[in-house]
Amino acid sequence: MSILVLKNRIDLSKFAKNIHFKEKSEIRRKLGLSLDDFVIIYCGRVIKVKGVKELIEAVLSIDNPKIKVMIVGSSDFKGAKMTDYQSSICNMAAQHKDRVVFTGYIDNMNLYLYHKSADIAVVPSICEEAFNIAILEFLASGIPTIATRSGGWLKWVRQQQLCL
Repeated sequence: MSILVLKNRIDLSKFAKNIHFKEKSEIRRKLGLSLDDFVIIYCGRVIKVKGVKELIEAVLSIDNPKIKVMIVGSSDFKGAKMTDYQSSICNMAAQHKDRVVFTGYIDNMNLYLYHKSADIAVVPSICEEAFNIAILEFLASGIPTIATRSGGWLKWVRQQQLCL
């Protein structure tokens, strides 16, 4: 019996694309964000262990109305049913639509547009994830990324000799 190890990876060509200023402006306009807003993006499943609620609460605690959070994702993949947790996140977004934007599910082929429309990415996981692929996608997009210090991605960062 032979064993094949498939390492976590992404298609760099999907995320390394550049976008024109007009595309960034259009994405932000469509979401109700202005070009002078400081936009924090979260991209992933909207489930409790991902820390989405805590991220929203942290952004709302900042006394600067120009700092906003864009939540990209759903409870699972395309067509997933709305969970109670996701519903509560959507309600938080609705109550603070001036600071919190919820996009719902975005196809992986179009994620780079949202990455490139944000100023910084945050991966606020509150669990020990095996490996968060969104971190690779953000890095490939060239967007500065802040992540909690947990899970398998930390081992990868150390192996790559990247700074923590």
